[in-house]
Amino acid sequence: MPIFIGGDYATDAGMVCLWDPEAFRSVVDYDTWEEELCEDRDILRHIKAGHLTPINTNHGVDGAFAVIVRIGDDALPASLTEREARYILAESAPYRFQSSGRICVSGLEYIEAQPGPSVGVVPMPTGEYMVKLYFIAWDDEPGMKDRKGRPKPGALPDFVLLVNPKPKKKKIRFRTKLHALEPLK
Repeated sequence: MPIFIGGDYATDAGMVCLWDPEAFRSVVDYDTWEEELCEDRDILRHIKAGHLTPINTNHGVDGAFAVIVRIGDDALPASLTEREARYILAESAPYRFQSSGRICVSGLEYIEAQPGPSVGVVPMPTGEYMVKLYFIAWDDEPGMKDRKGRPKPGALPDFVLLVNPKPKKKKIRFRTKLHALEPLK
């Protein structure tokens, strides 16, 4: 049975992230956060190691974003709903993700050893996974915006992430870029 986590996640650092808290056990205050995540090269090191997947567009925008993460297994892979698939604006190549038993979602600035109240956390089996990110045009769906252009209850999220076990016999070229999506045309 797939595992699910979803909610609205805010960032003032231009990036929401999917991350493994075990990889950030040394982050206990601002100074240790800065050592691990302040520079792009630091973030890229964690992306390449499979500890962090960026949830962003090519713009790196601050704000709050609705995110759904589905974690599948070999028997029942995570997939998009038909409704989500109709409104895909862009999708990423797969990112590598190493799970040590929990997965977190938050703004980049909330990554730390002990996930706080701004972090979504769910248990998941340990192992190597691949993550695909989908940018959803929720506002293209008729009737889902209120008069001020905000999402109505029941609107699709901004991002859907599908997390599935890495195929054992298939070689995959994983994305290792800071921005999850190529520039939109």
